[in-house]
Parts: sequence; C-alpha cells; structure tokens
Amino acid sequence: MFRVLWKIIKWFFILTFVAFCVLVVIEMNDPEAQAKIKQDRIEKCLAEIGAGSCDKDGYETQESKDKKELIEIDRKAKADAIAEQAKAKADARIAAEKAIEARTYNITKSGRLMCRYAIKQLAIYPSEVKFNYSRNFEERLWENFNKDSSMPHRYSMNVSGKLMNRIGLMVPFNAHCKLDLPTDGNGKLVDIWIK
Repeated sequence: MFRVLWKIIKWFFILTFVAFCVLVVIEMNDPEAQAKIKQDRIEKCLAEIGAGSCDKDGYETQESKDKKELIEIDRKAKADAIAEQAKAKADARIAAEKAIEARTYNITKSGRLMCRYAIKQLAIYPSEVKFNYSRNFEERLWENFNKDSSMPHRYSMNVSGKLMNRIGLMVPFNAHCKLDLPTDGNGKLVDIWIK
C-alpha cells in the first residue's frame, strides 16, 4: 500500500514539473510576453543609465560602459593624487619635526656636557662626582633667548648627585648651571652654584 502511495506522489511531482516546464516554454515563445519583457528592460535601462546609453533592445551600449570606465579611472587617479599630496605633506612635516628635534638635542647635549664639566671643576675631587639623572634632574632650553647675540640660546640645568668632601665621605649635592649657547659648539657659563 505504501509503495502505491509513494508511486502516486512521485508521479504527481514529475507531472507537475513537466507541466511547469511546458508553461515556461510557451510563455517564452509568446510574442506579447516577449514584447512586454523587452519594454520593461528598455524602461529600466532608460531609468537607470540614461537615454543615450541604451540600445534598441534595452541593454547598455559598449560606448557607455567605456565612458563609465574612463570616469572611474579618472576618479581613481584624482584620489591617488590627493593621497600622494597628503603623504608628501606628512613626510615633509615629519622631516621638519625630526630636524628640529635633532637640532634641539644637539644644543641640549652640548649644554649638559658643559654643565657637568663645570660642576666637576668646582668639586674638590672631580673624579668622585656622581650625577643622579633619575632624581631631581631638570633641564630647560630657550631657543633664540638673545636674538642678536652670537650665542642666542639659553640653557639651564638642575641636577643632584653625590660628591666626595674633604674628609672622604660621599655627600649629596644639588647643583644649578646656566649657559648661553651657540647653535653649534661650546658656549659660555652664565651662572653656577652647588649646595
């Protein structure tokens, strides 16, 4: 009984599928249906692309596709040019910042070395001066402090550490040093004290 029922269901689906295929073929060969499909395609092409870009069957012309491709290539070229300009500006800004940083580093390095040398020269035992840069170290640089001078930059440094006194004990100290510096080379000592 189930076998018969199964065969009936199977043949029902097969016949339904065949009937559907026949209807589709008949619909595809119907001239009115074909004309309506073509008309819909033409209207859709005119609405989406425009009047000069559609052929008589409602498809986009090759000329229109080529124009769109040229417009896209032009848009990409402009976007790439803008990106290149932005990258060039960013690179120039980074280079300028690095140049300023390098110049400032060289000036402060020169000032730091001169201050350390001057502090050691004032100590009783210069070889026994130990600087502590991790605690109470402060340095400042004023560029173009004396604009018309040969030494336009002012540098100051506060540093602490330990030095040996007359009886051989290591004692803590605080020192302050102030210098006038040129852009390159050694400067002159303006003020220094150790306590």
